[in-house]
Amino acid sequence: MRMAAAVLLAVWLLLMGYQFFTMEPIGFQGEVVHYIGGCLLFFQLLAWPFVFKVPKVTCGFMLFLALLSWGVARAMNPAYYAFVAVNAVFALLSYGGHRELARAASGKNI
Repeated sequence: MRMAAAVLLAVWLLLMGYQFFTMEPIGFQGEVVHYIGGCLLFFQLLAWPFVFKVPKVTCGFMLFLALLSWGVARAMNPAYYAFVAVNAVFALLSYGGHRELARAASGKNI
């Protein structure tokens, strides 16, 4: 589960990072939305290394980002509901990785 979460998160970050760096926003509102999306991607990038050894930290990051994205979507731009969904999925995957580690540590390898 940890490897699946890591690979999917890496692909997501690569594709969204490419879109972030190649997109040219128009107007002030476009700039604001663009930079908020960039900040969310940056925090997802900070959470990515923890998915291997401490997936509980990644789960916490993603839940925080899901709540933050939900607030931004309610206040500014409904397009950020996609970030809410993606962060929630990655939080679930990271929690599954945490349960995988907890089960391996307890000796219940089924």
